Amino acid sequence: MLDSEQSRALDSPFVGSLLLLLLASALLLPGTAQFPLMDRDEPKFAQATHEMMERETWVVPYLNGEYRFDKPPLSYWWMRVHYWIFGKSEIGARLHSIIAAWLTAVVILHTGRFLYSPRAGLFAGVGWLTCLQVLIHGRLCVADMPMILFVTLSMLAMAKLLFAEEEPKRFGTWFWVLVVGQALGFLAKGPIANVTPLLAFILMRILFWRSPLPWKRLQPVALLVIALTIIGFWGVPALLQTENEFAKEGLGKHVVERGFQPFHNRVQIPVIYYLLTGFLSLFPWSAFFPIALRRDVEKTDHQARSRAFLLSWFLAPHLIFAFYSTQLPHYVMPGFPAFFLLLFASGRWPRPSGKLERRWFVLVMIAIGVLFATIAGIVVFSPFRTALPGMSHVLLAACLAIFLLGFMGLLTSWGKTSRFAFAVVLLGIIIHTALTQLRTIFPAKVLAEKLSSLPPKTKFTACKFTEPSLIFYSKWNYPWKLSSKIEQTLTWLEREGPKACVLLKREWRVTDSLDAWTSGDTVEPASDHTAELGSLEQFRARYNIYEVSGFNSARSSWVELVVLISRRD
Repeated sequence: MLDSEQSRALDSPFVGSLLLLLLASALLLPGTAQFPLMDRDEPKFAQATHEMMERETWVVPYLNGEYRFDKPPLSYWWMRVHYWIFGKSEIGARLHSIIAAWLTAVVILHTGRFLYSPRAGLFAGVGWLTCLQVLIHGRLCVADMPMILFVTLSMLAMAKLLFAEEEPKRFGTWFWVLVVGQALGFLAKGPIANVTPLLAFILMRILFWRSPLPWKRLQPVALLVIALTIIGFWGVPALLQTENEFAKEGLGKHVVERGFQPFHNRVQIPVIYYLLTGFLSLFPWSAFFPIALRRDVEKTDHQARSRAFLLSWFLAPHLIFAFYSTQLPHYVMPGFPAFFLLLFASGRWPRPSGKLERRWFVLVMIAIGVLFATIAGIVVFSPFRTALPGMSHVLLAACLAIFLLGFMGLLTSWGKTSRFAFAVVLLGIIIHTALTQLRTIFPAKVLAEKLSSLPPKTKFTACKFTEPSLIFYSKWNYPWKLSSKIEQTLTWLEREGPKACVLLKREWRVTDSLDAWTSGDTVEPASDHTAELGSLEQFRARYNIYEVSGFNSARSSWVELVVLISRRD
């Protein structure tokens, strides 16, 4: 038990912020500097930042020598700072997400202090940093964490303005915090940062708190004008420089069109999708979901109003994306801080008490346990155990990390706070081990060693294997010519001049291989270009030829690649 002096220390915002920093460092830093840039978005963000620096531009991002319109520039600006310090590296590319995840926890801390109590804010910040989706996205080189940070900051400012006992000053501190949150949120990832607080306010007024709200305190006209002015300092030059293409592509294609076109032609599951993925995203705290809906903390009107505010905040992104065609689990993360504030409103670790709460807790723990035990079983007994040993080790470590997260949830439900720190350290070690292992089986990283020291005038092409990680890991060697036609690529190799070429030979998709294995069929490659490539003997006089294999995370596949590099005279 803590004595009164230690308890008062924990209630200090400075001590709370420091504890959250230690927790974020223990969970988000391990393995991040060794973990290769995965998927397609990470290397795109990382390379676009590098190319902006080379072009000495702050307005429009470039990728592989061409405009990149996917996101506004705030994350690129933030990454530039870290590139100046650490160079073009994985940690330089990802550090902005780690810092944003920690700062979000700090904002949650202050929001909890205002709405409930200092201990409620601290525990809510701990919950945020230890949920599965934050452990994933809190270390990725993408724009989500900065956007969530500024949404959370905007919601804190709204609460301060709406719930202040005395009429706040016009253009006071919290008004400017709201302006900055809204402007920078848009510059991080577009209009979702603006729509979430607006919809949360509407939902609160209509569904959860039907009494009048002092909306004039938000000064909406001034808020809109000033925020648009800040955005305009970047937006107007960007539109002029690209002849309005940034708006057409950035908003038209990457925001509007995605609302009507499923991602990679996946089956769309309106509403239910985020209810199902939420169990994983919020794990282990999803096991305490009924506790977050308790009403027993509403001892005052302020607490009841706070609960209505947080429910509206949590629900807003779920409604925004409920029928959005592109469905990804992290889209609703702007509402997660509200969930943790609701869960820890009492200022204590959550403990299931009623029959419903206990049954829900057991059900979620069993469901997650069965899911990852099944994955572990497949890894151990499937062909991947021998064919893909590196990937098997990573998946087993991931399963172990999930079990440890569940154990952390059990510790809190048992009141074993003293052992929580030990579990955090152990989890950090497991994460570091798994992420470091991925580096040894990542093809672009292996290729980088062969491609990074070539002459500056070398021309590069990749056929069938057209991942942006190639561009990032080949350091200064771009633009790459990315092709899907093998015959044309082989003809290109016959031309004079120094060249480097990456060709996809064979590819095994993990899902296809699992289907074949479970049905008893022979595991065959999803694509095999061996015949089209031939022996490549005609190129051996002019090229060094290598074979590289590894896990392509962008397509969840194992690939065999052929690399041709011009011989030096």
